Amino acid sequence: MCYPHILEQLLAPLQKEVSPDVHVSEAVACRCVFLCDLFSFCVQYHGFRMRTFLLRNSLLSIALKTLSYKENHVALGGIRFFRIVLGIGDDFYNRHIVQNKLFDPLVDALKRNGTKYNLLNSTLIEVFEYINSTVCITSKLLSPHCLVFFFFLSFLSSS
Repeated sequence: MCYPHILEQLLAPLQKEVSPDVHVSEAVACRCVFLCDLFSFCVQYHGFRMRTFLLRNSLLSIALKTLSYKENHVALGGIRFFRIVLGIGDDFYNRHIVQNKLFDPLVDALKRNGTKYNLLNSTLIEVFEYINSTVCITSKLLSPHCLVFFFFLSFLSSS
């Protein structure tokens, strides 16, 4: 009963628009990372309630906005949340990801990061490899997107 109300209050700081490539204060960065981790925990252990909340509030797209932050550790929090949602393997989540084109922010972040050897790049490549190896086998819904990721990763590795 109070569960959605509390989560909506917690979601408010993540919903604030931050212009891309702008440094945020350490307090805001820590709050974003903490909220992504908290929502990751909730998705793992509060299945039905979180599924409803996530789908109703577009929580994944809000969390992926952290990829535009200059601070890489904030972006890693959003990626970690996305990876946990993928790992659950729920078709409701997969359908939401495909319908809202939530792979696009990940691809954009990988392109923007370029060929730098850093944790952000490694994490993004790991997510794509996880999608290719595990998610594509178990989810028929995401299978058409897997071929695109395979070619994208092979293009990056050849560059």
